Amino acid sequence: MTYIEELRQSKDKAQVAFQEFALFIDRDFDSPLPPKLPPIFETPCYSVENLYVSIEVFREILINEFHMSEIGDEPYFNVCISLFINRQKEFHASTSLFNAWYACLIEIRNTKGTHTGVNLDDKLPRGFVDISLQSVKNNYDLETIKQTFPNSTEVNDDILEGKLTTFQNCECHKVFRGKYEMQFLTKFIQLLLQDSNSSKTFLKRKVNFAFGDNMSNQQAINIFEGYAETPETLIEYLKLVTQ
Repeated sequence: MTYIEELRQSKDKAQVAFQEFALFIDRDFDSPLPPKLPPIFETPCYSVENLYVSIEVFREILINEFHMSEIGDEPYFNVCISLFINRQKEFHASTSLFNAWYACLIEIRNTKGTHTGVNLDDKLPRGFVDISLQSVKNNYDLETIKQTFPNSTEVNDDILEGKLTTFQNCECHKVFRGKYEMQFLTKFIQLLLQDSNSSKTFLKRKVNFAFGDNMSNQQAINIFEGYAETPETLIEYLKLVTQ
């Protein structure tokens, strides 16, 4: 039985709650929520930001914001798609260790009830990862992480290795921390725009798109809200709570 089906079976018991509430939370690195009353929609990915970073969303950005045509601008369009796929793959390889380490902290917190000792910013720690159109490279290791977060909970090496193995077989753009995924998207777009306006190494024509260098995640979400993926579970949830 699906989560939505379980909620629907319980609906008659809490009709008022269904009429008055629509609640949304991010899954983060936690286990999926059991059915709740009133019902809560939990993202099927790490957070709402992850719904903005797929290749499908980037394709829509190229069409609607870069004003590119898959046919008329085929060479440039294909270059942008190829760059995005390759750089995002490298970004995931570069951030896998940090995501795995933090996911382990969350599991320890949830299991033992301890604090992680870590407060993360919207962006990766400065200097951990270098992003360019040519490549994405990491400049950190486990020791660097420990030095950056000296108050963090100790993570067993075997547990960390197990998490890294798990992350090798996941859809990283859905599972990894959404704010970092959005950071990659915004940085990549900024680099493309810089290239089109100056060196023209990859884009031989100028692209007119007002997208600032210091764009916050929330600002990017506001700009790209029309292109975000809409999970089927969200559609089902909204139907359920509005009936």
